[in-house]
Amino acid sequence: MNNELASINEVIGFLNLVDPKRLNDLRETYPAYSELLKPGGMLGEDKTNPNEALVRGVACKAGLERVLLVCKEKLPQLKRKLKSLGNIQFGSQVVVGIGGASLFLQFGNTLPSVQILTGVLTLAGSLLSLFVQHKSGTILNNNQSIFSYYEKLVDYNLEAEQQLLEIDLALQAFRDDNPDRLIAVINTTNQICLEIRKLIEKS
Repeated sequence: MNNELASINEVIGFLNLVDPKRLNDLRETYPAYSELLKPGGMLGEDKTNPNEALVRGVACKAGLERVLLVCKEKLPQLKRKLKSLGNIQFGSQVVVGIGGASLFLQFGNTLPSVQILTGVLTLAGSLLSLFVQHKSGTILNNNQSIFSYYEKLVDYNLEAEQQLLEIDLALQAFRDDNPDRLIAVINTTNQICLEIRKLIEKS
């Protein structure tokens, strides 16, 4: 392990995006490290400085707490949206099924009303299916569909919960001559904050 402390630039950037007041509170609490706690601030300093390591750890704890709040807010919203889209998708399949069944009724039946009804049902089912695909993002076949977004948030929520427990232990067990455990948690937290920030900015 080299003498450079782990970077918290993504943690600071995330806090600046979602909770600038909390970031400002940290700067007021640790005025000697205000530059470190600014977006685009210092990266790594001598890890033998125990106070700076602790400040970085405290900032990461604040970042993890805010990650959990973001997940707590967004996951129920996404779950409701997924349920709603699922209901619409089911409805579209029912309509398509009815439209398909109506095709059999057309044989030997030249009534314009039956033909029109069959066409309307088939078209409505197709349009509903396209609507669901558009709203979910799957029509683009990309990695930013609502399903992918939901799964990633679930993963980051679980990881943030684990890292929050770990950073509490790392801060309690911190030793001036061996900050490696704390540095490992800071690295992981920095990455989590980066990924959550990207999800927020793309949503």
